[in-house]
Amino acid sequence: MKKQKDYQAHEAAIQSLREFVARKGWSIDLEREIDYGYQIAVFDGKLRNPVDFFPSGKILIKGNAGVLRDAL
Repeated sequence: MKKQKDYQAHEAAIQSLREFVARKGWSIDLEREIDYGYQIAVFDGKLRNPVDFFPSGKILIKGNAGVLRDAL
């Protein structure tokens, strides 16, 4: 059975990341739609890590390992 897509939870997860980034004093370097989802690239002044969100609930944190990726 296919997992249902929950677009409300998808939008809430994206908004939660935006708020988390603001609280940490980081910046959002890029926001864009990707195939089947949405991507936000977070920059902490040294590292940049893209985070991919999908309506299925899956979230992928990409980029180089480090303090920023661990925090995300």
